[in-house]
Amino acid sequence: MPVRDRARVVGLAIDSIVAQRYSNWELIVVDDGSTDDTPAVVRHRATQDSRIRLIAQEARGVSAARNRGIDAAAGELVAFLDSDNTWTPEHLAAAVAQIGDNSRCAVHTVVRIRRSDGTFEFAAEQVDLATLLEGRNAVDLNALVVWRSALADIGGFDESLKRWVDYDLVLRLAKRLELRLVPVIGVDYDHRLDSLDRITTRESPLWRRVVLERALVDWEQLAHRLPERVDGVSVVIRTRARWAATLASVRHARTLSTVVDVSVVDAASPRAETGILALATSADDNVSVRRTAWDGGVALSTELALATSRARVLVALEPGATPTLEELSVAIREAAAAGGVIRKPHAPDGIVLVADAAALVASRGLDLVDDPLAAAE
Repeated sequence: MPVRDRARVVGLAIDSIVAQRYSNWELIVVDDGSTDDTPAVVRHRATQDSRIRLIAQEARGVSAARNRGIDAAAGELVAFLDSDNTWTPEHLAAAVAQIGDNSRCAVHTVVRIRRSDGTFEFAAEQVDLATLLEGRNAVDLNALVVWRSALADIGGFDESLKRWVDYDLVLRLAKRLELRLVPVIGVDYDHRLDSLDRITTRESPLWRRVVLERALVDWEQLAHRLPERVDGVSVVIRTRARWAATLASVRHARTLSTVVDVSVVDAASPRAETGILALATSADDNVSVRRTAWDGGVALSTELALATSRARVLVALEPGATPTLEELSVAIREAAAAGGVIRKPHAPDGIVLVADAAALVASRGLDLVDDPLAAAE
């Protein structure tokens, strides 16, 4: 977005708040190191409406800015609006009426999305924690209204994340609160990717893996159970629409004397294919099949397998791979010499990752953002 247009866009966002049918609001605008006329626009609006105030800080990122605003808030309820979006006049009134005095609830209104071609679609989904763990950010932050005390309980936004910060917040809220959809269009969202300032254009999309890992992997429990792990190999196979090749690798792995168990992570295959794998391996208690509605890649699949695997070493195989005992031994020795982890292309053919369980837990997992396997996934 050209610099000269930013102040105008912020003004439109403020206008949409002033136009709310629910009038008992305060607007806290956190200026995160702007270098244009945005602060002047906000100060001018504040002279016209005492409910508007500006907080300026050095550029620290979106999460720090939002946390600063939460800390400064006087109201019991908090709502968020990005500077390049607007609320419909009904947003706050509908949300406040729905949430009432239910402190175990957070609400979100319907989002009307303008696509890059000028057409519209609507985001309106009743979700729970299980839905969110499928990997979709199904609650737009601009539509959310939540108790300030609930935000304090979870520690606000995670300032260490570079992207998917909204999703992370909603996931943590969903562990404590009911998320309730309000069937009213509350947000107009311009989804045209013409802004070079947006996090979605600056930061890697693989930050979603980091957020999901935090929600799905309990590192404290894994560390506590490390002494229970046994000598041998736990095989991990991340698959997607390759059930026949995957089944061949599972059956081969179960013939190898060092293999303790096999974890299959079926990443967004059709459900029927997951069913085939589950049925074909159901007689073997040492084979588990888990389906995810998103593709987290080899690295995240290996971390998920830690929860069900029992061996001290994890080896991730490509679907269809049938390594020999000697190839497994060589890969494990190379991983030990490299500090506990080796990845493709340094591993033998068909082996994409070898990881010592203790090393994984000690480092709290793998690098899920700058993942050398990402291009192959």
